[in-house]
Formats: sequence, structure tokens, C-alpha cells
Amino acid sequence: MKLWHKIFLGIFLTAFFVVILYGCFQIYENHKDNLRREQERSLGEMELLAAAIDNAEEIFGGILPGLQWYGKYYEDKGIYFSFYKKEECIYQSLEGIEPEIYASMLDVKNNQRKLRITKADHRYYIMTAGRRMICSLLGRQVK
Repeated sequence: MKLWHKIFLGIFLTAFFVVILYGCFQIYENHKDNLRREQERSLGEMELLAAAIDNAEEIFGGILPGLQWYGKYYEDKGIYFSFYKKEECIYQSLEGIEPEIYASMLDVKNNQRKLRITKADHRYYIMTAGRRMICSLLGRQVK
């Protein structure tokens, strides 16, 4: 093999592996960034839902009709939640997820939030919990 063939192959293989490594790094960073944005979105969605439920009693004449309306609305978007008041489950739409999976998230204190990614039924969920007179739990399916 001639010298210029060796130089060409060396430079070509080096450039090829650099491009492959750079592509893998970009995919990893993009995935990490998307996951971070989805977590922020989940926390924002939970805050919006908590504020809406606070107002549901006035709008719907009771908290349970409001929870059912919001539950149906969010289920169509692939978001599921449970409403707890003083350790008692008032509304549940997290079907398919065992209560043991999210039980540790129910001890949220006032003005605190918890976020966790969990796997159930071969799906990954971003689970958030917060308390503003309520403790709500959202499960957003991660694709």
C-alpha cells in the first residue's frame, strides 16, 4: 500500500470516528435536555392542575365533579393524577400503577414538590407531587 493511501485511510478513519462520537454525544445531550424540559413541563402542569382544582369547588359546585372533569380532560392528554386529602384518596386515575410505587411521594410538605421518573407496565412515567392544600400526583408517559 502506498504512503498516500495510508495517510488517506488514517485521516478518513479518524474523521469518521470523531463524527460518530460527536453524534453520540449530541444525541445524549439532546435526550438529557428533552428530559429536563419534560420534567419542568410536568411540574408546571401539576401547578396548573392544583390551581384549577382549588377553584373547582366554586365552578362545579363540589370538588369531586371538578376532579372528574379535569381527570377526563388530562387522560385524553396522557396525564393521570390522584387527589389526596389528609392521606385519603379522593380521586384516582393512575390505573395500572401500583400504589406502592408512588406511596413514598405522598409525604410532600407545604410549598415543596417532588419529581421522580419511574417504570410501570413497560412504560416510563414522570411523576410529580406537590401540596397546596392538596397532594396531587401526575404520571406523564415518557415515550
